[in-house]
This record gives sequence, C-alpha cells and structure tokens, in this order.
Amino acid sequence: MRKISVILLALVLMVIAGCASQSAVPELQALAAKEKEWLDRLQPISEEINNDYSQWESGQISRDELANRLSKQMEPVKEMRDEYDQYYMQNKLTDELKQTPEYDKGLYYGYSLRLNVTSFLQEAVQGYPSAPSAALKNAAPNTDEKLKEFYRTEMQEGYDRKIGLLQDAINKLTQ
Repeated sequence: MRKISVILLALVLMVIAGCASQSAVPELQALAAKEKEWLDRLQPISEEINNDYSQWESGQISRDELANRLSKQMEPVKEMRDEYDQYYMQNKLTDELKQTPEYDKGLYYGYSLRLNVTSFLQEAVQGYPSAPSAALKNAAPNTDEKLKEFYRTEMQEGYDRKIGLLQDAINKLTQ
C-alpha cells in the first residue's frame, strides 16, 4: 500500500510539473512568432547588405556608394530593435524561461542578429555624409581592412552562425 501511495504521489507531482512547464510555452511561442516576423523583415536587409558589400569588395561600387546604400538599411533595423525593446518591456520573460534551451540556444539570437547587423552598418557608414546621425558623420571612417574585419565577424561569423539556431527555435515553437 505504501508503494502505491508513493507512486501516486510521484504521478501527481509529474502532472503538476508538466502543467507548470506547459503554461510557460505560450510565452515562448508568442516570442517565436514575433521573432519570425522580425526575421522575415531582417533577411532581405541582410541579403541586400551582402550584395552591396560584394559589389564594393569586387570594385563595382565605391566606398562612398557602399556607405550611401547601407545607410538606408539603418532605419528599418533600428525600428526592429525598438519594436523588440517595446515587446520585451510588455512581455518580460522569467529567468526560468530564459534558461530554457528554446530561448537560451535559440530565440535569444534574434536580438543578437539585429545587433550584429546594426554594428556592421554603423561601422560601414561612419565618417560618410550619408550617415544618419551627426556622431556617425563626424567619426573617422574605418579603413577598408577594418570594414572587412567587421563584415567577417558581424555578418559572416556572427549572423550566419546565429540564424540557424534562431530558425530552429522558431520552427520548434511555431509548429
């Protein structure tokens, strides 16, 4: 009889734990849906950045033209970052949810991707008249070598590595 009581208690605890973890899933599912929306908007921008960078690197466009083209991408990326900040303020995740693999090894990278793109764009346009702010316009332009390094670290290594992790989390949570 004692064994049956222990087994029943264990089953009740498992059901309670299962219900608690399921109640957290909608929060991550909602964030995944937003991240998918933002990623759908960020991907074309990233592709355009890659095309513009390739044209510059191959000598088809000047550094001034590259800065001019890339400066046009800054506002849409900033809008996404602002939307994330607003969403996050209204939908804060608990520390427990931030520890889940779906967030920690997936959804977190949405924020990080937008940061990678922003960092590269700022470095690419600084010191050029087309820069969207006085601080960037008045900064010394980066050398071509430094810009190439930023592209490699922010866009190729950073962005390309994180996008797969983000997409996997989105797919798991939105199916």
